[in-house]
Amino acid sequence: FNHFINIIIFNHSDRREIEHDIKKAKRAMLKKQEKWFKELNQCTSIIEQKGDLFQLVGDPTDQADSLPPDVYKAIIKIKKLFEKGNGENFIISYFVWLTNEIAGEIIGSQELRDKFLTSPQAFTRDRQLTLQDMFILLLTMAGDNLNNEVYEYFKLKPTQATPQAFVERRNLIKPECLEYLFYRVTKACYIICKCMPATDIFSEFASIFAGDGSDINLAHNPSDTETYIDGGKGGKGWNQDHLNAFFEIRLSLFANALIQAKKKTHETGAAVDMIHSMEYEEPALFLGDRGYACLNLLETIIRKKNLDCLIRAKEGWIKEVAALPMEELDQWMTINVITTQTNEDKERVKNGEAKYLSGKSVYGKDKVSQCWDYESEVDVRFRVVRLKLDSGYETLITTLDEEKYPLETIKKMYFLRW
Repeated sequence: FNHFINIIIFNHSDRREIEHDIKKAKRAMLKKQEKWFKELNQCTSIIEQKGDLFQLVGDPTDQADSLPPDVYKAIIKIKKLFEKGNGENFIISYFVWLTNEIAGEIIGSQELRDKFLTSPQAFTRDRQLTLQDMFILLLTMAGDNLNNEVYEYFKLKPTQATPQAFVERRNLIKPECLEYLFYRVTKACYIICKCMPATDIFSEFASIFAGDGSDINLAHNPSDTETYIDGGKGGKGWNQDHLNAFFEIRLSLFANALIQAKKKTHETGAAVDMIHSMEYEEPALFLGDRGYACLNLLETIIRKKNLDCLIRAKEGWIKEVAALPMEELDQWMTINVITTQTNEDKERVKNGEAKYLSGKSVYGKDKVSQCWDYESEVDVRFRVVRLKLDSGYETLITTLDEEKYPLETIKKMYFLRW
């Protein structure tokens, strides 16, 4: 109470002195943080160039003999900086700083400007909305209207930008620019988190990502037939895209994403495309909900080096799984997939010896009915685990080894994810 009374009775010059001291302390702190951010950036660059960290499983600081000295020093430095900077808040501030640095790199390079901006002169003149502002605005926007979002961003700044200015500046940025930003930032996050690995049941896996999808509302546009949904009799329709995303559950960041028009939504197809676009230099695990139970996706994961999966499936997903007894079980299953329809093939399908899936066109044309990307006559081998829960039975399909991951371990994994 006395402290507040003293502040109240301070004269005007005293208040100005206090404000000056506060601003000075803030500047000193920001300067110190920027120094830490530069050191952190330097460490992640060393690790990324060497690549050795991605070959290890477990705590890298316990494996000093397996790492080059400069990589080991960088890992130790990252841990110390993380402790100094107060953990999660420090990392968030680092990513804001890194985003600004990337924006500066793009503006400072003619090659990057040509690649990521619609005009070579874009963002080179002094304007209210810089490329840094655009990046932060786009990344932090919520669900409010554009006018309020822009106002919220600029309300603590001396001048205000208009929504029209935002739209004009947004049109100067190519989609590839945001994709570049996405991969640069997530890569840095992955390296930092890899230096402080988890000790849970998933610790053997360097990367654990869950697949999921969500509809995104767009501006009303009936002429866009691929995204427009008819509202029925007398109802106003709407437009939507579908976001397919891989979310790294341990690092809390998006690992990959693919956007489809609502009427062309194909979640398992998108998952296959995203898996093909990623390389797995060390063990990784894909977790999927019931919509991802698909033989084509399973075969893609089986063929991908260092990748395993754990996917929920409906009890009657395919007739071979539906035929299993409704009890707790753990067994391997092999499905012979064919894409031809000779009389002999039809007889085999009828007798349950094979399963027909529509494959690629022999003429190289696009087939709407295609649901198999590989050659005919493939044995897809996977494990079916049925768990008994308080709410009933849950069926999972997986490629995980049964000796390393017995039924009880799979059950623990289930509760960690679902």
